[in-house]
Amino acid sequence: MKIGFNITDPVSYRVASDLAHQGAIDFVEILLDNFTHLNPEHIAEKLDGLDVGFHIMKSEFIHKDTSDLKEYAAIIKEFSSVLNPLYISDHLARFNIHTQVLPITAEINYETEYSMVVAKVQQWQEMLQTRVLLENFPSRTAGVSCQQASFFADLISETGCGLLFDLSNAVVADLNGGSRLSDWLSLKSYCSHFHVAGYRTMGKEQSERWIIDSHDTGISVETAVFTKSFFQDFSGKSIVIERDANLEIESIAKDIQLIRQSVGPL
Repeated sequence: MKIGFNITDPVSYRVASDLAHQGAIDFVEILLDNFTHLNPEHIAEKLDGLDVGFHIMKSEFIHKDTSDLKEYAAIIKEFSSVLNPLYISDHLARFNIHTQVLPITAEINYETEYSMVVAKVQQWQEMLQTRVLLENFPSRTAGVSCQQASFFADLISETGCGLLFDLSNAVVADLNGGSRLSDWLSLKSYCSHFHVAGYRTMGKEQSERWIIDSHDTGISVETAVFTKSFFQDFSGKSIVIERDANLEIESIAKDIQLIRQSVGPL
C-alpha cells in the first residue's frame, strides 16, 4: 500500500519533495486545480518519476455549465496523458446555490438529489473518459447526513464511480451526528484509495461545538483507532496524509509513521 502526501502549493511541494527524498512517502497527490496553469511536462520533470494521484476540488461538476466542464475535462485529460495518475478523484459537494458562491462547501441533500447526482456523475466520467473517485463529506450536521454511506453505495452501484474514502472525514461526520463509522464498513469492497487528515473543534459552548475538517493539525486518536480497525482485515492501494497548513515536517513525519502502523504491513 503506497503512502502519499498532498501538494497544494509551492510550500507543500517542497515538504513533499523532502519526504520523498527521505523515503517517507511513495507518491504525491496533486490538488490539480492549483496547477492547471502549468505545463504538465514541467511537472513531470519536477516529480522525476515519483507516482502521482490527482485530486480535484473545484470542478463543481454537479452544477457547472456543460461547456465549462468540457473545457476543464480537456485540461485534466491532457495532464493525465502526461502524468498517468494512480487515480482521479473529486468532491461530491455544493460550492454555490443558485449562482451564489458559498463561503464553505455544503453537503448535498441525500434524500432529494440522487437522480441529479447520478446524471452528473455519469456525465463527468464520460467527459473524462475514466472512472472518478468521489470523496465522502465531513458532515457538519445530523439529519439527512446520516444517509451519506447508503447514498454512496447506491451511487457507486448505478454509475460505476469509486469512493475515495477519507477516514478522518468519516470520523468528523460521526462526531457531528452524521453517518456512523460502522455504516461505511459495508463499502470496503469499493475502496482502494484513501485520505486521512487532522480536524479541530469549533465553538466555545458544548451545545455549539462542532468538528471541522481543517487539515492543519495532527491525526487524532479517534482517527488512528478507526484506521487500525478498518485495515485489520483489509488492504488498499494508497493512502494520502493531507496537511494544508502548519507544515512542520516533524509533525507530518509523525502522522506518516502513525498511519504506517495503523494500516499494517505495506
